[in-house]
Amino acid sequence: MSMQTSWSVISRIMGINIWQLRYPVLLTNTEPVYFLLVKLRLLIISDVVVCIDDLFIKDVFRAMSIHCSEVYILTVDRLNRLFLPKTFLSYCWWMGVEALCDFRCITFCTTSLEILKNDADSKRVLWDQICRFMYASKYYA
Repeated sequence: MSMQTSWSVISRIMGINIWQLRYPVLLTNTEPVYFLLVKLRLLIISDVVVCIDDLFIKDVFRAMSIHCSEVYILTVDRLNRLFLPKTFLSYCWWMGVEALCDFRCITFCTTSLEILKNDADSKRVLWDQICRFMYASKYYA
């Protein structure tokens, strides 16, 4: 009996009629797949590569009481290869792009990092969003 036949017999005995891969992209895609850790608190999605060591980004982390190890940064083109744990993060920051999906967390939407660092109004919008959600979560937690 071949391996294919034995699996089909075993699955028929167990009452399983259809096999469906949970993550088919793992078998068909040769590009890397990104699994996010449960300890992740902030996901930054940008249209360009953002450096985690940028001083402005570090100021935002400090204001949100988030450590660099709790942050993951990726570009929009990698978004379709992202696998998330069921409960994984508190915040998602869409930088320079519109929110393309809902991660069921608090979401910040801003202009790109270069504009954000040089435009006072853009900074004010970001800090307003952070303060509004940070203080609301402290009072309702």
